[in-house]
Formats: sequence, structure tokens, C-alpha cells
Amino acid sequence: MSSTELLTVRNELYAFWAGKNATWQHQPRSGFASDDHFNAFCIAKDWLQDTAEALMQHRSQGFHADSHQGYIELWGVMQGIVIQQDAFAEMHYAITENRVPFDKIGGTASLDLRDMRNRVVGNPTRKDHGTAGVLFRSAVERQSMTYDAIRIGQYCGTTKQHTTVRLGQLMDAFDKEAAEILGGLLNLLKKRFDRIS
Repeated sequence: MSSTELLTVRNELYAFWAGKNATWQHQPRSGFASDDHFNAFCIAKDWLQDTAEALMQHRSQGFHADSHQGYIELWGVMQGIVIQQDAFAEMHYAITENRVPFDKIGGTASLDLRDMRNRVVGNPTRKDHGTAGVLFRSAVERQSMTYDAIRIGQYCGTTKQHTTVRLGQLMDAFDKEAAEILGGLLNLLKKRFDRIS
């Protein structure tokens, strides 16, 4: 069973927002600092829901048994996670009025998942690491993938290793962390509403 804490908090945020619509709609830019902040809030709110629901749906069905279809699904799942993380950065911007990249907002689980995405989907054929310029390459081995185990071949410089990624565990840890981040942003939004009311 996958963690759904993020979706629960996102639904709380939406319920709060919709429940206070009579107040927000009479404020310039619905109480946000600018049209851009308001637009960032609206788009981030929707992307957080869409990605959480899509990832939850795919997780309940699992990866297709055919490895070719599984590759496409894995790339989509990993990109969906990054879209979700970018939506967090936009939500943070909308509510705090400070633009901060997600890697400065998220915790360890968030960064681990983003790093995996960058290695496996973002730049798998060649990625230069840091000022030392160490080359990193990776390949998802041809297999039937599951959220419990995805085998990856990794090449770092002249070193080759095989690792098994527990994507489901990474996603669950991220979900819990993301729920805390969004919960903090929801509390800030409630304080903003208190000032307007």
C-alpha cells in the first residue's frame, strides 16, 4: 500500500481554499502579492493533485510486464515526480513570495528521489558530476519492473556496479516528507487568510 499523506494534505489545502472563496474573490489578486503569485498557486495546486493521483493510480496497477512498456512507464513516473517537486517550489513561491528551488525546500527523501530521476531518466547516457568532471552513466536493465525492485547498471568513471532501486520505498518516504512541506505551506496560507478576514 502506497503512502497518500501528500494527497490528504493537498485535499485539505483545496478544501480550505474553496471554503474561503467568498473572502478570496473580493480581494485584489485573491489576496496574493501579484497576479503571478496567484497564477503560481492555482497551477501548483492542480499539478500537486494531478501528479499525486496519477502516481497513486500507476502504483496500484504496477508496471507493465513487458520491459519496453515498463521503460516508458518508468520515465513517466520519474518525470511526474519532478513535476510534482517543481509544483512545490511554485506553491512555496506563491505563498511565501520567495522563489526558492525545490532542492532547497525538500529534505533527504526528496533529494534522493530527484537524484535517482536525474541519473536514470534525466541524463542517463552521460552526466558530468561537479568540478571534478567525473562521468556518470546508467542503464535500466531489461526486466519486468516493480515498485519493489528495479535493477540499474551504473558506471561512474571506470567503476561499474549494479544496484536495485526500491522505488516504492523512496516514493513513500518522499510522500511523507512532501505532506509535511505542504502542511507548513497550508498553515502559512491560513495565516494569510486570518490577516485578510
